[in-house]
Amino acid sequence: LSIGDSGFFKTLKISATQVKRFYPKSTFYLYDWGLKDHERRELEDLGNVTVLDWHERISKIKHSMVFQKQRGKYFVREYLLKHIISNYSPHQKIPDILLQEKVYCLLDFTTNHDTTFIFLDGDAFMINPIDDMLTADYDVGVTLRRLDEINMAREQGHQQVLNSGVVVFNTTR
Repeated sequence: LSIGDSGFFKTLKISATQVKRFYPKSTFYLYDWGLKDHERRELEDLGNVTVLDWHERISKIKHSMVFQKQRGKYFVREYLLKHIISNYSPHQKIPDILLQEKVYCLLDFTTNHDTTFIFLDGDAFMINPIDDMLTADYDVGVTLRRLDEINMAREQGHQQVLNSGVVVFNTTR
C-alpha cells in the first residue's frame, strides 16, 4: 500500500515493480493523490497495481488551503510558513493537513480490506523480500530511523525515532 502524486510517480513505479518481482501474486494498492492520467494507466498496466482514487479529497484540501491563503495571508505567512512548513526539510514542504491524509488513507484501507499489509511512503521501495515482516506476531510493526538520523533530529530539537514511511499492519489477528 502506498500514497502519492505525480511528484512520486517514478518511485511509485519502482515500488510496484519490486513488489511484483518479490511477490507476484500480491496487489500493490495506491491511493492516488494527484497522478496524471497517463501515469495512472502506466501503473495499472504493470498488472499488480490497484489505484484507489483519493485525488478529489486532496484537491479539496489544497483548494481550501489556497482559499485560506487568499483570505488570511497573515495567518499563512506568520503561522503556516513559520511554524509548520519550516519544520520540514526542503524536500518535505508539505503542510500538516496533507500529512494527516496518510492516516485517513490507512483507516480507509483497513476498513475495506481484511489483510496484513505494509504501508510504504511514495518515496520508499523494497530492495529485498520482507517475508519476516509479513509473518511476525504483532499487530503493528514500525521501523526505527538510523541512529545518525535520530541524533541529527535531536540536535535540531526534534524527537524523530520512528519512521512512519514503512509500517506493517496485521489486521487479520
